Amino acid sequence: MPQHILLVLDGGGVHGESFFYARELAKRMELPLRVLLLDRSQVPAAERKRSSEILETILTAARAYGLSAEGQSRYGDQGSELLKYLAASPGTRCMVWGGDPDVLKPGRRRQASHWLSKVRESLDWPIAGAVGKEEGNQQAAKPAKVRHTARSGGKNGKTAKRKP
Repeated sequence: MPQHILLVLDGGGVHGESFFYARELAKRMELPLRVLLLDRSQVPAAERKRSSEILETILTAARAYGLSAEGQSRYGDQGSELLKYLAASPGTRCMVWGGDPDVLKPGRRRQASHWLSKVRESLDWPIAGAVGKEEGNQQAAKPAKVRHTARSGGKNGKTAKRKP
């Protein structure tokens, strides 16, 4: 079964550092990058178009970096759509969270109510996410720390800095 790195985006909002982390992880592990954009079902057409443009921009950048990359958008209950995607596309080696970084931070109120928290127990691989400070100008931003979380939602693993 072919393996891949999965970058999951939540509602079209992209934490920029997560793409850089997913890209570097895929490159170092010599695996393709798959991007899954999840959003609620009641999304206006203009917002869906914007989400499609974001997805295409990410895929173009990954391919320009020399990666094999593919992606898709799914609309509906995000947790359910993620599980359906994973069932239909086995081989995820690591999932990189590309949404709100606070969702992965332990002890946050938002973490407990987010859809990802409800499905993470079902996952058999680590979830990684960039938790560094993101600024409008990527060149001015500090390198992100990357937090690896156990699938059980327990203590976090080691923290590493992304190389510039």
